[in-house]
Amino acid sequence: MLTATVSHDMRTPLNVINGLLNNLDSYITNDVGRRFLGIIKNSSKFMSFLVNDLLDFFQIKHGKFKKNLMWVDFKSSIKELMDIFKVGADEKGIHSIYSFSPNFPKTLYIDAQRIKQVILNLLQNSLKFTFQGFIKLEVSYDYLLSTIKLSVSDSGIGIQPEDRGKLFTLFGKLEATQQINTNGIGIGLNICRQIVEMFQGTIELDGNHSPGCKFNLTLKSQHQEQEQEIKLSEIDFEVNFESNRNRKNLSQRYKIEYGNSFQPKFQVSNCSTDSLNCTQQMNLSQQQAYRQTPIQSEPMLLNTDLKKKCSCPQLNSILIVDDNIFNLVTLEAILSLQFKLEVDQARNGMEAVQKVQDRFKIKSICDNNQCHKSIYKLILMDCNMPIMDGFQATQEIRKIEATIDKPKKSYIAALTAYSTDSFQQKCLDFGMDAFLTKPISADQLNKILKDNSL
Repeated sequence: MLTATVSHDMRTPLNVINGLLNNLDSYITNDVGRRFLGIIKNSSKFMSFLVNDLLDFFQIKHGKFKKNLMWVDFKSSIKELMDIFKVGADEKGIHSIYSFSPNFPKTLYIDAQRIKQVILNLLQNSLKFTFQGFIKLEVSYDYLLSTIKLSVSDSGIGIQPEDRGKLFTLFGKLEATQQINTNGIGIGLNICRQIVEMFQGTIELDGNHSPGCKFNLTLKSQHQEQEQEIKLSEIDFEVNFESNRNRKNLSQRYKIEYGNSFQPKFQVSNCSTDSLNCTQQMNLSQQQAYRQTPIQSEPMLLNTDLKKKCSCPQLNSILIVDDNIFNLVTLEAILSLQFKLEVDQARNGMEAVQKVQDRFKIKSICDNNQCHKSIYKLILMDCNMPIMDGFQATQEIRKIEATIDKPKKSYIAALTAYSTDSFQQKCLDFGMDAFLTKPISADQLNKILKDNSL
């Protein structure tokens, strides 16, 4: 009864949110608005998956778990899932890849929603610990065993052998794995294992995959017989290139391997890092597959009011530190759109410490002892992050500040989903100045900004 009530109470508002979000496309036409809408949709759908995780956890615990088997187009289900995941991966600069074996059946008898939960948990786990490179999902089908085979691999920081036995433990913590610093791995992987076992499947970490991680899954599923064979020549396949040279090279390769029966449609897009309007030349579907090399530019313009007082460059006064790319986008949007403030970003504590150190190098070119530009006035610090958490980062920043003569120091506000008094005290004990509980509102930020004269 409790599970049913929780299910209803949590899913009803999510249904309203998701339904209305899907109707906003025609009302939002500018690029910034569409980007924000995509992120909101992604976060809302991911929240739905988390709710399902929680409900499945209680259902399995109390023996109430029920399979929802039906004939589905599994490829379409995976494509929908990867569209959700791609938003976060693109924002982080990670390539998301997925592929199916050539003979993969079109229709399977499976609980697609549960399997998508498992896959998304694995993908999100990879995204958390992958900072550059790729995350790849591969799917195949064994007709002899009536089994789906899936693998999720990444180019992340990997897991040490002594920690691998803890991966599927409820709220387990990875002690030995270097460069990982989190309070735990939650219920995600534990739920994955339990759901997979409900479907007579297996899930395991591939110990031979390096660098990064690779999870292998098997799931029993019947396929529909007498499916129409698809010929290579009938596949609608389009590739966009930045140069004619690349187009000709791949075109020749396809001709050698497949003959003239299979020639994809090639299109040249004359784009480069100097062509910022490139995506405007593409249609929407092309833009979804296009990612321009990030261009970083930090203008070194002097504030005209300070020319006589200070020789150091104009710098942003706020640093946001969070490993969740959507949290970074949200906070930056509030600060830039509502308060007209420019900010710097860091995706873990180590990056934050490095940015603070880089700022202090400015003092070597500054000829004014009263200048405090080398110090971030405000640092919004997430607490749980890989590589280095917010507590360690705060301690390191305070050590850096202690080495200088200037009495000014950064105001560090903790960002956390925890709201207990003991956790708040822990933040203060580690040197933070304030405590903000997620989700952060514009009113909360406004108070912090006023307190720091920003």
